[in-house]
This record gives sequence, C-alpha cells and structure tokens, in this order.
Amino acid sequence: MKLFDFMGKRDFGAEAAKKATDAETMVKLLRRQNRVLKANLERSFMVSHALWEIVRFQCGLTDEDILRKVSEIDLRDGVLDGKNEGTATICPGCGQRVSTRNPACPYCGHIIDESIFNVD
Repeated sequence: MKLFDFMGKRDFGAEAAKKATDAETMVKLLRRQNRVLKANLERSFMVSHALWEIVRFQCGLTDEDILRKVSEIDLRDGVLDGKNEGTATICPGCGQRVSTRNPACPYCGHIIDESIFNVD
C-alpha cells in the first residue's frame, strides 16, 4: 500500500459516467465513488493522526497548540467556520477570476496552486 495514493487525481470512472445512461447504472457509479471517497477520508484521518502523534512527541506540543493553529488557519478566510475557502484569485495567464478550489485556471489551464495540500 502506498501511503499517499489517495491524494492522486481520480476521475472516478469518467468513461463509466458517460456510459451511465440509466438511473441504476448511475446509482452504482455514485455508490462506488462514495466508497472510494470514504476510504480516502479514513486513510487521511489516520495519516493526520500519525503525523500529529509524531510531532507532539518529538516537539513537545499539546493538543491546545494544534487547536490554536487550526483556528488560525480557519480564520484566514475571515470566518471561523471549519472551512478555509479563501477568495477568488486572478489568473496570471488570462486575467479571469478563478476560485481558490481550482489548482489550474479552467479557462487557460495556467497552474495557479502547486501546493502539496491542494486536493482536487
């Protein structure tokens, strides 16, 4: 098992979705997507938990330290709501407004976010 396979790009069977012309086929496809997403989420929680235990042990940090940092990151978009949505950015390639959720401009393809934490 590769630790970070779940962070790779997934098309969740884009070809299958094109062929899913009836409701039953679409439901099966959506259930499969849901299982994959749940498995990826569970694995990411486990990896996060392991990393936190390593950092806590090696650096002497407390749960309060991580909660303080989570709140700080959460507030970067101006709202303490468990999300960090950010604001739209201007694409340096074409000048269009692009959501911070897009790692690349949907208009011209210019890479906007090369962060390792960008999840698509």
